[in-house]
Amino acid sequence: MSMLVPKNIFENHSILIPVGNDRWTTGPASDKDEGFVLEVLQQAVGGFIELVRLSDVGRAVMAESLEATCKKHDSKSILTTEDKECIKDICKNLMMVVNEEGLLMSLADNPEASLLSGQRIVGPAVMIDQRRLK
Repeated sequence: MSMLVPKNIFENHSILIPVGNDRWTTGPASDKDEGFVLEVLQQAVGGFIELVRLSDVGRAVMAESLEATCKKHDSKSILTTEDKECIKDICKNLMMVVNEEGLLMSLADNPEASLLSGQRIVGPAVMIDQRRLK
């Protein structure tokens, strides 16, 4: 039985968590060999970057979301133990990039990013696999 979860789901991509009612979208891509480029991440969040870890709750939310996405794409299959371990590993390495000066710039609150991090986040956030930072 093949795995439902692609192990490299965040290898060259990120997720942009915008402010407001906008849908989450694919964020900036990383260079295949170089990882995420600082300037690209700065442009995505509108300034200097700060790295924020996901809270335990945030990692659990992302794990549930990945599981639901996998089941939605292949409703006839069930997630194996290997799939669930892969999801846990992916979520363990997720991190958000936010605007370091967002509060000083009076950026709008980002409730979704705040929930995932367990702290107040303002402005857009970009979720990445921290292993792709260079």
